[in-house]
Amino acid sequence: MTLLAPRFRPGAVLAVLAVSACVCGCSTTVDGSAVRAKGVSPQVQSHLDAQDLDRILLSDDELNASMNSTQIEVTKDLYRTTDDSASVSEPACLGAVYTAEEPIYKDTDYTAVHTRLASEPDVYGFTVEQTGVILPSAAAAEKFVDDSAQAWSDCTDMALSVTDGQEWHDWELQDVVRDRGIVSQPSKWAESTGWHCQHSIAAAGNAIVEATVCGVRIRDDAKSMVLEMIARAAAK
Repeated sequence: MTLLAPRFRPGAVLAVLAVSACVCGCSTTVDGSAVRAKGVSPQVQSHLDAQDLDRILLSDDELNASMNSTQIEVTKDLYRTTDDSASVSEPACLGAVYTAEEPIYKDTDYTAVHTRLASEPDVYGFTVEQTGVILPSAAAAEKFVDDSAQAWSDCTDMALSVTDGQEWHDWELQDVVRDRGIVSQPSKWAESTGWHCQHSIAAAGNAIVEATVCGVRIRDDAKSMVLEMIARAAAK
């Protein structure tokens, strides 16, 4: 999608390679302890449209508060889908690896897309990708999440490679978990025990909200972010 990449979108690999060289002996696990809210996800009653997406996505200040950081900065906002299918060895797993992919969303009749990219400047820091997509109805959004859960599950334990435009790198997609309507999948870069990601997705009324967080000290950050995005959608 862009030069900033949770999982090696073309042009993004150098900083991550530097991380791997330094943290290969420092393991991080996704244990779920970062979830802040209890009970069920907020219910979105209003019909959402394109102008709602900006307020649903978190700003850099809000990301810093959410992730206990002071260094996260928004680097780019995009208002379109992209196609990174040539960068993934298994095209069927494209939606598990990246957000807002045109081959994944093309049959949904979506009407608006907003992706916000953010990161910490340190090579050990977080990279964050948030996406909101407006679909025609809440039923369509729920179906998309159900289909995504199945597609991501089918990619579990698959030999998956992602290219940075120069080399291919192996990723391990782990078990999919669904909690309070939020589908989450952790993953790790096979060449480093320290670099992990979590990708989460949910329906928020007639919108899809997605988040991917990568770094060397992540837990349930993407899931917590999606839960916050749902709450913002429900506040309309």
